[in-house]
Formats: sequence, C-alpha cells, structure tokens
Amino acid sequence: INAEYMGSQGDDAEGSMQAVNALMSSVPELKEQRRFVEMHTILSCTLLEHVRERQLDAYTMVEAAITNKDAWDRAKFDELIGGVGTLSDRLRLFLTYYLAADVDAPPGDLPKLAKKLEMAGADLSPYAYLKNVRAFSRGGSSDKPMETSFGKTLLGFGSGMAAHLSKAKTTLESSLKQKNLSLLPLTRMVDAVLQDPQAPQAKGRERVTDALACLDPKTGARIDVGQFRFSQAIVFVVGGGNYLEYQNLKDWEKAQGSRRHVLYGSTELFSAEDFLGQLAELGAQP
Repeated sequence: INAEYMGSQGDDAEGSMQAVNALMSSVPELKEQRRFVEMHTILSCTLLEHVRERQLDAYTMVEAAITNKDAWDRAKFDELIGGVGTLSDRLRLFLTYYLAADVDAPPGDLPKLAKKLEMAGADLSPYAYLKNVRAFSRGGSSDKPMETSFGKTLLGFGSGMAAHLSKAKTTLESSLKQKNLSLLPLTRMVDAVLQDPQAPQAKGRERVTDALACLDPKTGARIDVGQFRFSQAIVFVVGGGNYLEYQNLKDWEKAQGSRRHVLYGSTELFSAEDFLGQLAELGAQP
C-alpha cells in the first residue's frame, strides 16, 4: 500500500512539473499576445478620443445629409463651422456645402461662412480654385469672355464641361438617394462594361458603353465593347484615387460572388488632407 501511495505521489509530482514547464515555455508567447492586445487597445482608445474631440461622427452625418439633399441640422452645421474640430475639418465641410448647395444657398451665406473661416486662420485657396472651376465650367466669369475664335472655343468647352458635371452630379445624387442602387459613378461604369449583354438588367448598358472610348489593346483600333463579355477589369484612375471608390468597387465585386474581379489603381491615392492640399496648391497659382 505504501509503495502504491508513494508511486501515485511521484506521478502527481511529475505531472505538476510538466505543467509548470509547459507554462514557463509559453510565457514569451503570452507576453507577446499581451503586448499586441495593449497596443491595439491604446490605438483604439486614441482613435476614439480623436473622433470625440473633433466630432467626426457629427461631421459625417451633416456632410452625408447635405450631399444627399436630405433635411439637415443647420444649427449643428453652424456649430461645426464655428469652431469644432480642426480648421481642415471645417474647411472641408464648407467646401462640401459649397459644391452641394450650388444656387440653393441663401444669398450672402457663402461669403459670410468664408469670412468666418478666413478670420479663424483657414487658407481659402481651395475655395478660390473651386469657384474659378465652376465659373469656367458655366461658360464665363465676372470678366467679359474673349470675342475671338479661341475664346468661343473655350466657352464651348466650358459649356460641355458644365453639362458633364451636371450629369455626373445628378447620377451621384440619384445613386446616393436610392439605397438599392448605392453604386458610385465609377462603379456604375464598371458594372455596365462587365454586364452580360444578354442579361435582362443590361438594358442601360449601351448608353454607358457608347460614351466610352473602347480600343483594341493590340491594334489601337476602336471596337464595339457591346459585342464582348468580360469577367475581369483593371480600373486605373489617371490622377488622384481615393479609398471610397476602391471600397465601393470591392463591395460591388463581393456582391457579384466569384463571377467578377476588379483591380483598382491610381496615379496617387489621396487622403482628405492630401486632396485639400492639392486644391490649395492649385488655388494659390496666379
């Protein structure tokens, strides 16, 4: 009996030692896991603190309402413009309002808001550039247009640009308002090109594809893209791309299952700060 008891005690001690050794060997891994958890916790808390301090959630809601032409809280808008967040946050909200409000803004509202931002120290070069682009796209400005063939050509180009901008704006507003049709213009174009020409939902495909310059990659000759079926696309934006377009394309791709695949690229990938910086650079030029 004693021998059996001592044997069981020895087995328990040996098992305990093995458990302790296993625990000790896992200590470095546990420390690394703890370090990762703490790092991500600190990062999450820091991000949430920035969102709270700058009220980025409020900015997002107001900007979305303005863009969608929905009813929006003017008092909250004035509060944000008046001193919430960074100057860049406030300037981007103002530019969103300027582009979306167009002629709907109350008389004197835009100059008053611009003056408030200027007094707060904001650089209004982006605003100046967008005003010049809008004036040009409408076919004129405060100055008299040039009465020359070149001037007429410029005005014709400007009126054509205005038509394209108006069409794009209408398409974007329509897509944002319809929850079941939440594709951005770029994604709509890709969707039209990759649609099966025989599919019932491809009725509007020709209207989109007819406006595209479709070239044979080998010969460079124009082709009728309506005769072909595609399952893959490489979308490359010459100029600044953005995460919103990329994410919208990937969401569309996911909805297609495994039937469609899209790669997205651009000359540069802009953050909101980068885009504002480019507008400022363009607006500062004489």
